[in-house]
Amino acid sequence: MRIVAIGDTHTQHSNVKIPDGDVLLFAGDGEFRSAVDLIKFNRWLSCLKYGLIIVIAGNHDFFCERFPNEIERYLNEAIYLRDEQFELPNGMIIWGSPMTKTFLNWAFNEPVIIDL
Repeated sequence: MRIVAIGDTHTQHSNVKIPDGDVLLFAGDGEFRSAVDLIKFNRWLSCLKYGLIIVIAGNHDFFCERFPNEIERYLNEAIYLRDEQFELPNGMIIWGSPMTKTFLNWAFNEPVIIDL
């Protein structure tokens, strides 16, 4: 099984050349700021020749953070993971979470707690 991982396309996903594979893992930062951005991304995914596509949001995917219950409505060409796991057909388990350490005012920031 060949897994291809990409991310940080920042609305330029249709310009990216992606190698062939069985599973595409999109690791965030498509820069989804609206439902329209997610619809365009989903349309692009529908043209790809992968048996399975998994998407995890990133710290520039503000729409996914603000409207978590709307994502599957617009992203039906992929499995979307938010703090959950997915088991691939070969038994491998992928955990997907968009959370990042707090940085500026970006999406999915989680405060860092220092325990002294």
